[in-house]
Amino acid sequence: LVQRVSGSTAGRFYMPGVAGVGYSRSAYKWMPDMDPDAGMLRLVIGLGTKAVDRTETDYPRLVNLDRPTVTAYRSVADRHRFSQHNVDVVDLSRGEVRTVQLDEVRVCLPDWYNRLMLERDYEAEAALRDAGMPQEVWFVSCQGLLERTSFPQVMRALLKSLENVYGTPVDIEYAVNTDEQGDFVVNLLQCRPLFTAKPGGLLDIPELPEDAVYFDLKDSSMGASMKRPVDVVVEIDPVGYYQLPYAKKPLAARAVGQINRHYAKSGKNLLLMSPGRLGTSSPELGVPVSFADISNFSGVCEVSEDRAGYMPELSYGSHMFQDLVEADIFYCAVWKDRRTLRFDAGLLRPLPDLYPGLCPTLLELSGIFRVVETPGLSVWLDSVSGRAVCGFEKNAPTGEKKP
Repeated sequence: LVQRVSGSTAGRFYMPGVAGVGYSRSAYKWMPDMDPDAGMLRLVIGLGTKAVDRTETDYPRLVNLDRPTVTAYRSVADRHRFSQHNVDVVDLSRGEVRTVQLDEVRVCLPDWYNRLMLERDYEAEAALRDAGMPQEVWFVSCQGLLERTSFPQVMRALLKSLENVYGTPVDIEYAVNTDEQGDFVVNLLQCRPLFTAKPGGLLDIPELPEDAVYFDLKDSSMGASMKRPVDVVVEIDPVGYYQLPYAKKPLAARAVGQINRHYAKSGKNLLLMSPGRLGTSSPELGVPVSFADISNFSGVCEVSEDRAGYMPELSYGSHMFQDLVEADIFYCAVWKDRRTLRFDAGLLRPLPDLYPGLCPTLLELSGIFRVVETPGLSVWLDSVSGRAVCGFEKNAPTGEKKP
C-alpha cells in the first residue's frame, strides 16, 4: 500500500501541522451546557497516529466543537500533564516514521507555529529556575489554532455536512496544514459511519424481559456507542461501605486493585458498581481508587444511595476522566430519579460470590464486596439516545434474591 502523507518539512522532519480524528456526535460531554451534536475532535501535532493509537504517556487535545477553547482542566499543571509529549513524524534523514520527543521537534519548527500550537508552563519553569536548572518548558495545547483561526467552525460544518449526507453520525481522520497567516488546508483522509447501528445512527438495543435487566439508564452515561459482553461484575454495597469505619475505607480501594490485577490478562470484561464518587480523595464520598486500580475494567458505574448520602459525580477535570476516555472505559451512573428507568440491585444475588477467594487478605470486606462471573450478561450504550442498558439476552440468574 502506497499512501501520500499530508504535511510539510520542518528541519529533518516531515509532518502535518495537526492531525487526528473527529466525531460528528460527541460521546464525552464534560460541561453541562455542551452540545453533543456539535461534534468532537481528538487533536495532535504531527502524524495522526497519536490521536488514534492510545499510549500511556500521550494525550490528544479533546475539542468539543461548540466550546472549542474550553478544556477540562483548571490548572496549567494538569493541562501540561494531560497533553502530547511525543510526536510521530517522518524522519527524512533516516527515511522512516519515528516517535520523537516534543523538544526535539520544537527546535525545528518556526516560531509562528510554536505560538499557534504550543504553550509555556511558567510554573514548571519557575520550579526549575529555583532548583538552579533554568529552561523553557513547552507543551502541546493547540490553543492558538482553536482561539485565533476559523478551524473549529470549519471542522464543525464539515462533520455536520458529512453526517447529513451519510444519514448517520460519522467519524473521520484528517490532517491539517497551516501557514503563518493562520490559513489552513484540511485533508480528509477517511470517513465512516460512527456506529455499527441500525438506520438513523441509533444502536439497536433489544427489548429485554424486565426480570433480565440489571440497569436501564437514560442521560447518565459517557462513552462511544457499543455493545459489549460483561463477564465479571464487582458490586460494592453502598450501605456496607458507609458503615465501614473511616480509617478502613481505603481498604476498599485496595480490594478493587487486587481484583483488577487478578483479571488483568484474562481477556474478560469487568464492570464495577461502586457507591458515590470514584477516585475521590474523600473516602466518605466514595471509594478512593486510583486509575491504576480500575485500569483493566471495561466499565464503571457510580451508584447513588439515599440511605448513605452517596451521589455520583465524575470529575471531568480530573485525572480519572482523561484516563477513562483514553482507555475506552465506559461510564454510567445510577441515580434515584428519572434517569434510572430500572435498577435491580438483587439480580445477580443467585450467582456465587468469588470475592473471598480473590481477596483472602481482605476478608473483613466480605459482605460489602461481591464478585460474580456473569455469562450471558451484556451492556448496550447508545450515545445518540443517551441510553445505557445492562442485562441478560437469554436466561437471567434464578434463585432467592436477598433484599
